[in-house]
Amino acid sequence: MIKTFLKLLLGRGSFRSYSQSGEDGILRSLFRNRVGFYVDVGAYHPHLYSNTYALYRAGWHGLAIDPNPEMTTLFKIFRPRDKFVCAGIGEGTLTYHVHRDGAYNGFTETNRSTLVRKYPIKLQSLSQIIKSKNITKIDFLNVDVEGLDLEVLRSHDWSIKPTVIAIESQVGSPVQSFLETKGYKLIAMTELNLIFKLV
Repeated sequence: MIKTFLKLLLGRGSFRSYSQSGEDGILRSLFRNRVGFYVDVGAYHPHLYSNTYALYRAGWHGLAIDPNPEMTTLFKIFRPRDKFVCAGIGEGTLTYHVHRDGAYNGFTETNRSTLVRKYPIKLQSLSQIIKSKNITKIDFLNVDVEGLDLEVLRSHDWSIKPTVIAIESQVGSPVQSFLETKGYKLIAMTELNLIFKLV
């Protein structure tokens, strides 16, 4: 009893989730004790609402991509093993909306009452960024870009196939159909995300 209490008090033998709906717990069971490389598109914050921070704490590292320049310093401080790229992913130019709560920032207009400013951003393809960083293997791809997920997937070079993909989407969506054509199978879902594995 005392041993169990001390473990809980010290945080040992327990798993702390940083994801919104426990996605990192599912990833932990999929990858077990393996250490790998992730690409997190729409990373937002080093640890808030993050599907990759628990992996980082377990020794992983990777590439975090987000159009919010304010995150650059935070990633340098809290996730120094990661490379952070301040960019929006896709094609063309879109208007980036900045809100008082950065969790609502994005390329789609959500709540006008919390909007601070907006400005155009020229998007880059995911394949372009991955190539510029000399990435040849991805164990986990996380995509959370508020409705532009399919555009992100289409901009990726599928000669590099992530082992597992988590993406904010719904069952039966065009995202699921697209990933199935690339050889992925839906293996888990949460309130917010679908999780696919390469088969």
